Amino acid sequence: MPEGKENELLNFFLEFREFKGTIETKLDRAIADIKDLKDGTSQTIADHEKRIDKLEKGRANLRLEVGLYIALNLFVIGLMIYHIMGK
Repeated sequence: MPEGKENELLNFFLEFREFKGTIETKLDRAIADIKDLKDGTSQTIADHEKRIDKLEKGRANLRLEVGLYIALNLFVIGLMIYHIMGK
């Protein structure tokens, strides 16, 4: 093979190897970024699930409190009507 062709082939190989290294580096970075996004998303979802659980428990407690408040008010109104209307 003539020397000029060998140099061209060698230069092509060196450029290809550099290009391949660049692509591999960028691919590794992209994979790491995707993993970070996945981990962040999983953590965010877990945080939202905790908040939803707290809200659901708070809502259940609120329903109980409102129910007791209504029952107490009805009892007081009943006593008032009983005393107003007479025995």
